[in-house]
Amino acid sequence: MRRFAAGVIILAIVIFLVPALVKPLIGDYFLQRAQLAHSQEKTAAALAQLKRALYFDPYNLEALFLIGGLYQKMGVYDQAARVYKRALSLYPYSAIVWNNLGI
Repeated sequence: MRRFAAGVIILAIVIFLVPALVKPLIGDYFLQRAQLAHSQEKTAAALAQLKRALYFDPYNLEALFLIGGLYQKMGVYDQAARVYKRALSLYPYSAIVWNNLGI
């Protein structure tokens, strides 16, 4: 019975803990791809990669900041403001986001 209980605990750790540790790593992978696309002036590709990064790591401030910057560069200021406000809701003391929001 103890072996069964130990097996259940290990299974629970694998099911719940491993994805929580791996998702931010996958988000970082897409963030790096976005930075590369941005450096090559591929704005649409960078935006798509950043959205993927946020899917895996929705608390990634750098990805939110870069999306806001891309929207500003594209002239879509309402979307940029929406993204910056989302970043502020997660990180209310981020001076750089307050600065880019213009407050």
